[in-house]
Amino acid sequence: MKTILTTAIILALMTTGLQAQNLYVQPITGEQVAFELASKPKLTFENRTMTVGVGQQETPFQLNAIRNLSFVKSEPNDPSGLAMTVEDNGIHLFPNPVEDVLTLEINIPSQGMIYRIFDMSGRQMAMGLAQYPQTLINVQAFRSGAYILTVEQGGAQVQSFRIVKN
Repeated sequence: MKTILTTAIILALMTTGLQAQNLYVQPITGEQVAFELASKPKLTFENRTMTVGVGQQETPFQLNAIRNLSFVKSEPNDPSGLAMTVEDNGIHLFPNPVEDVLTLEINIPSQGMIYRIFDMSGRQMAMGLAQYPQTLINVQAFRSGAYILTVEQGGAQVQSFRIVKN
């Protein structure tokens, strides 16, 4: 289980590029929490809990209670690295954890978006059109476990989510 969760975090970091400077964890029932990557947070996984440690402080998150992980990165046109943006593309996924059907909600009218679902070994499990305003994705046949759902447009990844299938 630790390997699967570590893989999910590493995959999420890789998809944001090397410019990521902050990690945001958004629990299902609360406001997002930010961690500065420059302070080299330590991520540990034990007993279905992800713990982010910065200095002497540790913050635990129950894995089944995390709605989204996201990253902040420098603006490409800002060489100072001071301007920051949070990448919220108006794309949301719920419920998570899921039993049978995921709802992919796209709040910005757009065309040509696709979703892909990968298992933790990188094998593509599903693919389809991500349509405005909502796409229903049947995952009833999936085994219980963790998956990565990506949303792409024009061959570029727009958003990724870690999902848990009960």
